[in-house]
Amino acid sequence: MTDEGRLTQDQARAALQGVESVPQHRSGTTIAVRPIEGVDRSGNRISLGIPQDHDRLLVFIKGDCDGCQEFVEAASSPPSFGLDVADELVFLVRRIDDHVGDARLDGVMVIESEAAWSDYRIAGPPFFSFLVAGRQAVASEGVAWALSEVERAVRAAKSGTMGSDVIRLDPGEGPA
Repeated sequence: MTDEGRLTQDQARAALQGVESVPQHRSGTTIAVRPIEGVDRSGNRISLGIPQDHDRLLVFIKGDCDGCQEFVEAASSPPSFGLDVADELVFLVRRIDDHVGDARLDGVMVIESEAAWSDYRIAGPPFFSFLVAGRQAVASEGVAWALSEVERAVRAAKSGTMGSDVIRLDPGEGPA
């Protein structure tokens, strides 16, 4: 060590020789597609299986999230989000009470499901996970910075380019 408490060049070189980079899984995701169980805006229990014949976009939002408002607005004017007519748009919330009276979400599937937030490893809103029919892992995911970014990711996944805008230090559970 130097007088300033720093490593000498030889000590730094020796320390760096044993360093391994932390693997980052960004080229795709291995988060397993899982069924969604929860409650809809009317208080009815709802269960969504794994999509087999259509794609599904999961958008995770919160009532007081400023960044979520663009997605709530876009939900009232489909088609949007880069989805095809046959695709399914699902908004997932932690508290359905925050969204029951929001007329902008009329006709949109909104599900309260804490389990979905956990299953899809969502840290906070706004976030999206795009599921391609028949695929066992999430096709694309990321922080929903803007509607245009979600649309870009959806279109890329639909054209076969799977990806994740999230740096995952571990691949998570699910198929590799």
